[in-house]
Amino acid sequence: DGCAAAVAATVVSVFDDRVVIDAGAKALTKDRADWVAGYGAVVGYPDLEIDRLNDRHRGRFRLIKGIEANIRADGSVDMHEAELRQLELVVAAPHSALRSTADQTARMIAAVRTSGVHILGHPRGRMYGSRPGVSADWDKVFEAAKQSGVAIEIDGDPARQDVDYDLAKRAVRAGCFIALDSDAHSTGELRYSETAIAHARLAGVPAESVVNTWPIDRLMQWLSNRSRGVRLKPDLSRML
Repeated sequence: DGCAAAVAATVVSVFDDRVVIDAGAKALTKDRADWVAGYGAVVGYPDLEIDRLNDRHRGRFRLIKGIEANIRADGSVDMHEAELRQLELVVAAPHSALRSTADQTARMIAAVRTSGVHILGHPRGRMYGSRPGVSADWDKVFEAAKQSGVAIEIDGDPARQDVDYDLAKRAVRAGCFIALDSDAHSTGELRYSETAIAHARLAGVPAESVVNTWPIDRLMQWLSNRSRGVRLKPDLSRML
């Protein structure tokens, strides 16, 4: 099936090689790329520590400097341009106006068109039994994401399942890249990636369109292109 498990949205200490390797070993496969997206400051001294780890474990493990940024009401992200340039991976996700019934299509389109954004994370921001999440014309959002080369996240947290397989089918039809994610906040929640994989399979997501399955060189090239604002479109011939 070709869908590698994702190690994402997990806070892992970059000062302990063993912790990093152990957390990644369960999900990493040969020539496949996974990431650890950290929260908080990722520049300065921690930045140098990540470089040190990558040099030490070259060929075995690649830690990507990333963060989940908040999407403001106007669709911009809550980070300065200089900060975005120091990161390799930026997940933009909504964390406000998640109970509003107003149409937020423009907000989400603005987010995926932002240079330096790589993934649209849990796009609806819904939580079962708590909030319905963002209302938008998702076909228009997915079209904008495809044009920008931004991936759509399938969040495997059982309380989120966002996007679910129904919306994922529409993202596939639009030609979007897909990112599979556990949304783990502890190592015990890494298994939530299996829920994301299940939704991807139900939606018929081609393995080739899942960024987690790409060789590291291809993944890093895509990240670099998006960081520079290059609007790389999916190669649909490779996704059929």
